[in-house]
Amino acid sequence: MTKPAIHPKYYWKAIRLYPNPADDYLIIKSPHKGKISKVTIIGMNGEVVKLISNVSGNENKVSLQGLTKGTYLIQIEENNQITTGKFVKQ
Repeated sequence: MTKPAIHPKYYWKAIRLYPNPADDYLIIKSPHKGKISKVTIIGMNGEVVKLISNVSGNENKVSLQGLTKGTYLIQIEENNQITTGKFVKQ
């Protein structure tokens, strides 16, 4: 298992997620050497509402089409490290 170059406590702070709040799309940008391999969007009820596994690169534009307005959790898998954050869909 590859260890991240950044301590796990600070790993999420290095990943940029914008715009937040978002309307149609969300951009995920990572400064890390590895590539983002999977993005999971989870409703506040715990249900996975979108799973994107064909992600590649350090910057990705994720469509929010089909999501209703509200707050969501997002899990980003990169370098065998999973980080979780929040965003708002307007």
